[in-house]
Amino acid sequence: MKKLLVRSVGGTIAAAVMVLALPWAVHAATVEGSLVAMSGTSLPAVLTVQSGATTYAVNVTVDTKLVRKFGGPSSLEEFAVGDLLSIEGTVTGTTIDATKIKNLSIQRKSSLFWGKILSIDATAKSFMLDPSKPKKNLPDQTVLTNSKTKVFQGNRAGDFDDLAVGMTVKVIGVWRKSQNQLTADRILIKLTELNGTVTAVDCTANTLMVKTKKGKQETSWTVNLTSDTVIRDKNLNQIACGDVRVDHRVHVRGLRTDATSLNALQIWDRGAKKTQNTWNGEITSIDSTNKTFELKVKGKKNSTTSYTVMTTVETIIVNDNGTVVAFTDLVVGHDVQVRGTSIGTNVTANLILDKDLPAS
Repeated sequence: MKKLLVRSVGGTIAAAVMVLALPWAVHAATVEGSLVAMSGTSLPAVLTVQSGATTYAVNVTVDTKLVRKFGGPSSLEEFAVGDLLSIEGTVTGTTIDATKIKNLSIQRKSSLFWGKILSIDATAKSFMLDPSKPKKNLPDQTVLTNSKTKVFQGNRAGDFDDLAVGMTVKVIGVWRKSQNQLTADRILIKLTELNGTVTAVDCTANTLMVKTKKGKQETSWTVNLTSDTVIRDKNLNQIACGDVRVDHRVHVRGLRTDATSLNALQIWDRGAKKTQNTWNGEITSIDSTNKTFELKVKGKKNSTTSYTVMTTVETIIVNDNGTVVAFTDLVVGHDVQVRGTSIGTNVTANLILDKDLPAS
C-alpha cells in the first residue's frame, strides 16, 4: 500500500512516498534487543530476543557472523540470557534470519584484571575477584571457569584447586561488563618471593621458618615443603630438606596460603654447597623403609664421624666383585665404600661398594 504526501514549502511542491510496512512484509533491518532465551549453543539455533514490546525469534545458522562488542569473533557459548544484541538480517514479521549478531554485552578489550581472590565457590568453580589492580574504580568481579580455562602457577601448569582466598591473580578472558562477570581463558597465579634467613628446620613436618626484613620490619614466614618443592644448593644442585641449616640465606618462590605462609615451589639455599667425596666406613644401622643407613667413618687420632647415607633410584650398589645387588643385601657391620655428594654429614650416594658382601 502506498500513500502520496504533498505539501507546499515556500511555493515549491515537495513530494514523498512512504511505504506502510505490513506485519508480513519482508525487509532487511537491524534490531537491537535483550536475549531472553536460546535453544542451545550448537548451530543452527534459535534465539528469543525482546526489542521494546516485540519478541523476535532469531534464526542463527553456520553462515551467521557472531562478534563481540568491539568486533572480535564470538560463539553462542559466550552468549547468556540478558545480553544486549544488535542483529542484522532479514525480518519477516517477528522472525529474523540473522546474517550478523553483535553481542554488545561481552568484550575482550580491557578484559585483563589483576586482583585478589575474595572467595571461592569450589562447586561452581568460580571465584570473586577484587580488581583493584589496575582497575580501582570497578566493583568486585565474578570469575567463571570452564573446561577451556588454563591455570598457571608461575611457569607451571596448575588447576582450579591451586587457587586460594587471598592469592593475587591475573585473569584474562571475556568480560560481561554489565554483569561484572569474567569468563576466564587464563588465570595466572602470582608467586610470592622471599629473601630471608632460615630460623628453624623441621623435616618431619616438612616446614621451614624464614625471617625476612624490609626496612625495620621483620616478618616470620612458614614455608611448607610439598611434593612439588625443589630445593637447590648454591651451585643449583638439587638437595634435600635435611641439607638446609639454620642461618642459611634462602630465596623462596611459592604460592601464598595466608598472610605469612606459603607452599614452596623453589628454594635456593645459598648457604648450602654439595661436595663430591669418597667415604670408607662401617654400616652401623639400616633404615629399609627410607633406604638410608648410618656410616661410621674413622678419622685421625681414632676419632669417628657418623654419616647418614641416602640412596636414590640412580644409586648403584655392588658387591666385592662388582656385581650389582639390591639395597636389601646390605648388612649392618659390613665394611663399605660410598661415593657421592654431601652437605654436612648427609651423603647422597652415587655408588656403594659392600666389600664384605660375598660374590654371588
